[in-house]
Amino acid sequence: MKKIIKTYWLLFPLTFSWSTNIFAQSEDITIRLEFASVSEYFFNSLCKGISVKDTMPHKLSFPFLIENHTKKKMLFGSNTRNYYRDNEYFHYKDYNYGVIGRFLMINGADTIPLFTDKYNIKPGFEDYITIWGEIRFSLSDKRMSIFNDLLCRFAHFKVNQKERIYNYLNEARFVYVPVISDYELRMSECENDSIRNMFIYPQKPIEVIKNDPFTVFFIWNDDQENVETYPKGNASSE
Repeated sequence: MKKIIKTYWLLFPLTFSWSTNIFAQSEDITIRLEFASVSEYFFNSLCKGISVKDTMPHKLSFPFLIENHTKKKMLFGSNTRNYYRDNEYFHYKDYNYGVIGRFLMINGADTIPLFTDKYNIKPGFEDYITIWGEIRFSLSDKRMSIFNDLLCRFAHFKVNQKERIYNYLNEARFVYVPVISDYELRMSECENDSIRNMFIYPQKPIEVIKNDPFTVFFIWNDDQENVETYPKGNASSE
């Protein structure tokens, strides 16, 4: 995993200090994560050393709630889709402003930018928006192979699989890192300062607030009617 992550950063560098002091909630914008979901499948041929009866997570999903605490309009976005699908030629063409920002999942040596699909930096008239971050298994998108290694590692949990996956996600930190140049490009299109002053946008990394206790929903083959909650009996996010 470390080798894969190291290779990944050569392709998709981040320009910020690793000092934990830089990750903070701003007074204007906060980000919350109330739960995560894990979709499970029989994918025996995709991970080495897995028996016929073993399952693996096919997708991890994280709904991030971005809250605006001001009376201004909020600009916010995150699009790593074009990078992961090698469609970067879309950047900066009319409706698109690049990566905009990255949601990172951090646990020990693992630092993984999540897959997000929020194309535009649109003015938000609501007090909050939700952006989904994902880790998906993919054989078609080569850059998404960094996800495959982690998901196959989870598949090798032979004992207490759900508990161990839950512990990993519960211990993980999540951080949003804005790409300031993308936001500044959008703001440069405003006609004058009075219009620009009507908007706020993230100008530094923001640490995500996780629910405590945290809840993970395990879903079998995307069957929303058959969901197992972990820890069992925790209905705080239902």
